[in-house]
Amino acid sequence: MTICKTDLDLEYRNKMDSARSISESQDEYEKHLAKLDQQYSLVKADICDEWIGRCSTPQKTRKELARVTTLDGAMALMSPSLYTISRRKSKKHVLAYIKMWLIDLQGNLNIKNKLSQEMLDIASDTILTQFGVLTIADLKNVLTDALSGVYGEFYESISVPKVLSWFSEYFERRCQAYAGNCLSDHTYYRNEATGWKERDREQELTIADLRALSNMNKQ
Repeated sequence: MTICKTDLDLEYRNKMDSARSISESQDEYEKHLAKLDQQYSLVKADICDEWIGRCSTPQKTRKELARVTTLDGAMALMSPSLYTISRRKSKKHVLAYIKMWLIDLQGNLNIKNKLSQEMLDIASDTILTQFGVLTIADLKNVLTDALSGVYGEFYESISVPKVLSWFSEYFERRCQAYAGNCLSDHTYYRNEATGWKERDREQELTIADLRALSNMNKQ
């Protein structure tokens, strides 16, 4: 179940390398990549549906992701984002899922002032709107960390601003980590493009050399 994104990315890159080796031109290579992208999308859709089914409650999610406790660990997984769940199921479904987590959190806290139903609705909607790129694993990490006191003491109360501050802090750290990963991916794909330019240039040189040799033979 805990499929690593790096494993799928590695498999994808290996297939890219294979497609490049059998392609005679960049156009042919890009056609192979289009097919790979379609296959990749179908695989991710199947993985998303499996996650939704096996992590349908906070209890099931904690059991499934017991070893995933860090930001890096969450990012390495193929767990779907809240936005993705909204598209695959519905906005109503993902809002109910977030709300379920907040209710679960409150049930594990010994505090007097808890979120009302209206506050729970507001918090859930805001989390989806502002932090919808976070995944199931991220959601679990944020609220587990909050329960553990990572974001500070509760002081007998919980509020919408307090909940949103947890997500904002986690989201900021995730964006920084994601930017680093994107730079690595950009370098890889930039090298891919550069490689094709070099290959085309080498082919041009080879053709030019053959023409020069042919002209010499004619003389």
